[in-house]
Amino acid sequence: MRRDQFRYCLKILEHFRTLETYFKIYHEWNKGQTIKTNVIRSIIKSGKGHNQHLKLTGSKLKLIIQRAKRMERLLNLANNNYNIFDAFPDFNTTFFSAKRMNTYNYERWLILVQTNNLVSADEGRRLYEEYKEKCKKVRYESLRNLYIGANRENDLLENKINDEEDEEDEEDEGDEERIDLIF
Repeated sequence: MRRDQFRYCLKILEHFRTLETYFKIYHEWNKGQTIKTNVIRSIIKSGKGHNQHLKLTGSKLKLIIQRAKRMERLLNLANNNYNIFDAFPDFNTTFFSAKRMNTYNYERWLILVQTNNLVSADEGRRLYEEYKEKCKKVRYESLRNLYIGANRENDLLENKINDEEDEEDEEDEGDEERIDLIF
């Protein structure tokens, strides 16, 4: 059951990224709105009427995506071996929320899992800043390649990339309880 929950979150992240790619290439978005916001609104809008008992909201979807990104990083650390989720008996999807462990401590925990050495809080902060910079570069290169592939290089020059705030620390207390209804 737990493994299915992890796979479910990771699958949602995979589909989210696919839609995000589509939106980057083919959709025009309103000034001041990020691609992520438009994708989430589209998903919520398309789900209206289909799964009313789940009552998926934008905040729930953001929470699932945030958790899935953390799960994906752990899975990558384990060379995509899902047994890593079984190695820790108290793991569940809420373990990967910012409420449970802030971003700096998550970086420290990943190093602990990888090397069996605990790094300092300052080192955790530095590791997280490096991770954010790496993500920005990857996101830019990905967008650049998409625009070049779609023959829209000029659009890339005209539109600045919206660097989204890191939303991992912005979870509502109510989100934690509401998302548990899905799992």
